[in-house]
Amino acid sequence: MTKNNSKVKIFLLLLVTGYVLFISLIILCFYFFNISQIKSQLVDLHFYFLELNFFLIIVGFILIIPFLKILVSTIPKKILYLLLGITIAGTLITSFVAPPTHRIYYDEDIYENIGQNLATLQKAQLCNDGGTTYGVYSCHEGHYNKEPYAYPYLLSIVYRLFGVNETLSFIFNNLLLGITIIIVFLLAFLLFKNYLIGIFSALIYALIPQNLLWFNTTAVEPSASLFSGIFIFAVVIFLKDKSNRSLFLVAVLASFAIQFRPESILILLIALISIIIFTPTELKRTRIYTAGLFFLTLSFAHSIHLIVTCGSNWGTTAPSFGIDYFINNFTVNSLYYLDNLKFPIFITLLFLISFFSKSFFKEKTLLAIWFLCFWGIFLFFYAGSYGYGADVRYSLVSYIPMAILAGSGVYKLQSFIKNLPTLKFYFNPIIAILIILSFLKFLPQVRAETEEAWGARADHYYAEQFAALLPENSIVLTHNPNMFHLWGKNAAQISLATSNKSYVNQFLFYHYKKGVYLHWNYWCNAGDSLQNSYCNKVLEEYKYELIKEYKVNDYRYALYRIELKDQTEIPYQRAKYPKIKTSTIESIK
Repeated sequence: MTKNNSKVKIFLLLLVTGYVLFISLIILCFYFFNISQIKSQLVDLHFYFLELNFFLIIVGFILIIPFLKILVSTIPKKILYLLLGITIAGTLITSFVAPPTHRIYYDEDIYENIGQNLATLQKAQLCNDGGTTYGVYSCHEGHYNKEPYAYPYLLSIVYRLFGVNETLSFIFNNLLLGITIIIVFLLAFLLFKNYLIGIFSALIYALIPQNLLWFNTTAVEPSASLFSGIFIFAVVIFLKDKSNRSLFLVAVLASFAIQFRPESILILLIALISIIIFTPTELKRTRIYTAGLFFLTLSFAHSIHLIVTCGSNWGTTAPSFGIDYFINNFTVNSLYYLDNLKFPIFITLLFLISFFSKSFFKEKTLLAIWFLCFWGIFLFFYAGSYGYGADVRYSLVSYIPMAILAGSGVYKLQSFIKNLPTLKFYFNPIIAILIILSFLKFLPQVRAETEEAWGARADHYYAEQFAALLPENSIVLTHNPNMFHLWGKNAAQISLATSNKSYVNQFLFYHYKKGVYLHWNYWCNAGDSLQNSYCNKVLEEYKYELIKEYKVNDYRYALYRIELKDQTEIPYQRAKYPKIKTSTIESIK
């Protein structure tokens, strides 16, 4: 007994030492290095943390295959066929009914370009100056971006397998909807042990209009939603299975799931609450804290990331979070579910009905807290209103728990008519038809591109036309070089012509024999005097020739070829690019 106690004490000491070491390493990082140096190190190291993490997730799922086999074997084939039909239908609607377009500019281009850098250079960076030569991508000036890196990493896997192509990014998000529908069913079935709740939850999730719109973009929210669902699914497996292998899966998924959006870290709170609700005694066991240390180790790079980016402004000079935003956001975000304008009110009613039953109290409490966390966090965010431009996308991360609760609402409705056998026989198809009919009202919205960001959308469209006009061995100066990098072209930040004119004059003009071009883009038109000045400065400092232009409303989009005014300024000859350190300049969105 004494020997066993001694072993336990040694283990606890090692565990505490591990936590202290983790905190000490973070402190030492900021003691010995400044923020710029740390970001430079993260550019080189973050990829490998993500790569290891994703590999361990695959290992974790392999380990729980026996559990998944038993779970699936308990599901009747007709239910699996129904699930397959819902999955295919949802994927087809988002792929072919919703228009494939960017809805949040220029974040989606940024995610894709970071994915390109992760795939080809294994660097966690956004490229400000670089491009593709003879099929080889290179970046000569990059910077560490403030957004988390899990989604760009997933894109990097797609790009490594099939090549860098924007169309693949859309297809990838289309497929994520199908996977998420399956996860919604499995999570609902695992929680409630009820096929009806599972199938209706999947159907409801598949027909949420904003889901169908945003899963045909290249935005991060679809993958953030999916991995929050996968993580909670793994947590519920652990609560049922109580094995070390399922706990391993929880730990490795936790470190990955928190790296999609800043608020994704809230999913850890949901996991803790689920343990408290279902198996509080588990918190007395050391294996939870061992898994926690393992989770922190895998999350080390992201922990540093959160610290170095915590002071970033998120598109505003005012405070990003505050109580002042609450009343407006609460009003708008509540009415969103009640006015039947962007969200089917029938689903909201099913959601509310689920709370009129005392059955499944623990399960519904967990789902309600999950929903409230990811709905409530944006009530305090300056751009958290679902009526603010394209920020309705923030609602996506709360749809999984809401869809499952709405599915349990169907189960509660069924219990009302249990003594009416005739009506009970027709109940399920009637409710399914009502869900579908409530969705049909929103089909015109699903098909629409909408007016939001029309100027940036036109910029992106015409930029692709201009890219086709650029000859090989040329470079374009633009506010958003990441777009051109994705299309296989060389591009650099337009601000270089002001901040580093000698580099442009003495190097770019020499290295790119087929010319240096100027992209007159959205930021040359928008009401931002600083960004406008970069565009005007280029036309003032260089000779120029208009190659092509387009006009949309009062915005003009154009491609110019520029040349040095003073031809006696001989560019110096160098075989390679000057060594440029990773930039700390924030990119334009």
